[in-house]
Amino acid sequence: MERREGDAYAFNEPLLENLLGSPGFDRDVVLSMLFISPGRHAGPGGDIAHICEEAEKENPGLQTWMSDLFATHEGAIRVLANRFRQGLESAPVTEEMPPPRAVLNLRDQG
Repeated sequence: MERREGDAYAFNEPLLENLLGSPGFDRDVVLSMLFISPGRHAGPGGDIAHICEEAEKENPGLQTWMSDLFATHEGAIRVLANRFRQGLESAPVTEEMPPPRAVLNLRDQG
């Protein structure tokens, strides 16, 4: 998968292609495919599958495992509908939200 240049897009780091095969990601790696539908990134022939295949060729001990896509779960529509309803019933966000702590930690390490 790709990343746009610039610090504003650092939230995409680390990229999967750079992570697979690195320490801690060099044996069994499970990918939770939180995608609604197959396409360019997810599903058979998507770039995630290609990234995993290439990483496994380059790293003999690496084995990747991918879950089914999120939307294939029988409860996905119910969860999304409930969250949508909750969003409609809540007060609107009126100010900018700070980035998650994990993103800030990654920026500090880089």
